[in-house]
Amino acid sequence: MRAEKLILRNFCQHQYQEIDFVPGLTAIVGPIGSGKSNILGGLKYAVTGKHPNAGTKEDNICQWMRETERSGVEFTFSHGPVRATVKRHLHPSTQTTLSIEGESKPVRGDTNVNEAIMGILGVDAQILNDIAIVDQGDIFGFMDKKPAKRAEAFAKLFRTDKAEAIWKALGTHLGGLSIPTVAVDVDSVERALADERRQMTETQMTIAGRSTRDILEKLKKAREIKETTRRRNTLLGTISQHQARIAELESGNEELRKALEDTRTNIKTLEDAAEGSKEAATNASNALALLDRYKRDQQILDGYREDVAQYDKEIAALVEPTKPEGYSNLNLTTELQAAYDAWRQKQLFVESFDPSKGLAECPMCHTPTRNLEEALEAARAELPGLKEAHEKVKNQRNANDAYDKDLYAWQREVMRLGDLKKVVEGQMAKLLTDPQPEGSEDELRATVAEHQEFIKAIPHYTKVEGEQSGMLSKMEGELEWRRNALTEAQQDLAAIPADTLPSAAEDDELELTNEYNAVQSLEHRLTQLSASVLRQEAFIEQTRETQEQTRLYRAWTNKAVAMRDLLHREAAPRFVAQRNLQRTEAGVNENLGRFDTDFRVSADQGLTFMAHFTDGREQVADRLSFGQKVVLALSFRLAVNFMYGDLGFLMLDEPTAYMDSAMLDNFRDVLAPLRQYTTSRGSQCVLITHETALAPMFDAVISL
Repeated sequence: MRAEKLILRNFCQHQYQEIDFVPGLTAIVGPIGSGKSNILGGLKYAVTGKHPNAGTKEDNICQWMRETERSGVEFTFSHGPVRATVKRHLHPSTQTTLSIEGESKPVRGDTNVNEAIMGILGVDAQILNDIAIVDQGDIFGFMDKKPAKRAEAFAKLFRTDKAEAIWKALGTHLGGLSIPTVAVDVDSVERALADERRQMTETQMTIAGRSTRDILEKLKKAREIKETTRRRNTLLGTISQHQARIAELESGNEELRKALEDTRTNIKTLEDAAEGSKEAATNASNALALLDRYKRDQQILDGYREDVAQYDKEIAALVEPTKPEGYSNLNLTTELQAAYDAWRQKQLFVESFDPSKGLAECPMCHTPTRNLEEALEAARAELPGLKEAHEKVKNQRNANDAYDKDLYAWQREVMRLGDLKKVVEGQMAKLLTDPQPEGSEDELRATVAEHQEFIKAIPHYTKVEGEQSGMLSKMEGELEWRRNALTEAQQDLAAIPADTLPSAAEDDELELTNEYNAVQSLEHRLTQLSASVLRQEAFIEQTRETQEQTRLYRAWTNKAVAMRDLLHREAAPRFVAQRNLQRTEAGVNENLGRFDTDFRVSADQGLTFMAHFTDGREQVADRLSFGQKVVLALSFRLAVNFMYGDLGFLMLDEPTAYMDSAMLDNFRDVLAPLRQYTTSRGSQCVLITHETALAPMFDAVISL
């Protein structure tokens, strides 16, 4: 993988950070808290979708981000012929996309993007986390894993994890495999088949020359004779029944005709009575309607009279307002204004020469105040009279206005009540013109009821007439049918020969029936034997096929079990992992030599390393000291990445965090060949470190 550019927007403590990666050895340096580790976290988040910090994605948003800004990562990389850019968003919550050069539509969605990236790189996220992009503190890798997890990690690293998938698939297949079994002795079935074939031959010989068709022909003739005798007896009984029923129908027909005539006479009588009383009933109905209307009108008239009396009472209660003294219908507004102006002018003149104002002359005519004393005294004397005259005119106008208003209201109410009274009196005049109908109400109602009784009775008798007519038609129809049926039965009886012998026919029918049943039973037995032979033959053939399938299934099961035993994680996969781990020994020990350690390693059977010290001691890798584990882990990752990994990319977070000064000096010797190797192959190795003194050893340095 070739990392090209990483852009962080409001990601962790980076408000905006753009990093261009180059081939070779790159260092990311900076003080504690500058966000070095979050560069690795952002790259890992872009590639795998795993955000670096605990909690939700939103916990990785920069705390200084403004609400209108965006938060997320954008990473451009290439691998082989593929160049792509992945964009993941923390805020706003926008869909993740992967744009691949040369393809028109981007891949969308976290799951789809993750699968597409792993497909491009040819690895899974676990390999990236364990070997290529290693967080701070995870450098120990396989040494801190339990044996089962260690085996699983090496299976993915050395590409033997497919074997376990096949092992599981074979187990599932074998668990669901059902081997057919044969619980029948084929030889005994064949003996039974031979016996049934013998019975078929004997049955065919027994029924030879005896045809069920010939027996049926004879049986048919015997049954025809028997049926003819039965039919003669039936016809004789039918003729007797028809003759008795015809006599009964002829008698009933006459009685029904007489009843129908009586019903029709009653209907005619009722129709005449209804027609005769129709005019009287109509007149009585009209008179009753007029009588009801007259009663309602009288009730309405009583209400109208009460309304007129009420209006008269209300009109009498109205009192005409009294005219005020000095009333005139003239408008006093002009006189009131003139009186007010005369009083106000005198008042203003007097107020203008108030001693408190200290005026020496008239403000309008500039006459000295000493020359206006007499005029002022006269004005002061006139003021009360002018004010009284103004108040008098004002009171008179108010009294006139109140009277006019009350008079208008009184006149309007008198007119309203008078108009209402006239309307009611007009309605009364109309109702008084209606005449009072003649005749008693009871007599009128009796006349109408009598006519209604006639009308109601006619449908009843009409219904009876219909029922009687229907019965008569049905009876006449049956009578005609009986007569025709009697004639036909007599003709059929005359056509039957008189010399048939029913007793002999019955004996022949019994004998022929017994013979027919015996032959039919033999034929049925022959059919059963034939079907059984066919079934037995098919069963034998199927049984032999099943035996062959059983042999093939068992042979395949034995091979699948052997193959599954070979693919078990403790068999071939473990052997492959062990062999590959042994192949890394040279590279690991070469790197340990560069670190100038006092031990070398060899792969042991527990899928780990055994450390061999120069003083003769031996110790498994997971029991080494903290610093020794760091050196071994770094040496292992470099060896694996160079020998087996095809990513061409390695990023380590603080691999020197646990090294002492002596180890750091030796680490310089590791960086030189590492730089040469990555540059020559166009690979990339990115180290995050706070050791700024190592900066000259790198091809590029990114300072935060």
